[in-house]
Amino acid sequence: LHEICHLDDDIFEMMCHPAFVDPYLYNNSSYNIQRIKELDILCSQEAKEMIKDLDLIHYRQIKKA
Repeated sequence: LHEICHLDDDIFEMMCHPAFVDPYLYNNSSYNIQRIKELDILCSQEAKEMIKDLDLIHYRQIKKA
């Protein structure tokens, strides 16, 4: 997150698929353990501090050039 928040770009996209992994997801998705890591990062105090000053929008709010 630190690297993302210090980019010189005006707009950047952050996409993730956080989740609590249950047995079904664990057995049926190859992207299972990474979801737990993403959830931990997004719920961390560090992440909350880093994004508090950002102007967050939904992707549908981005105007086409």
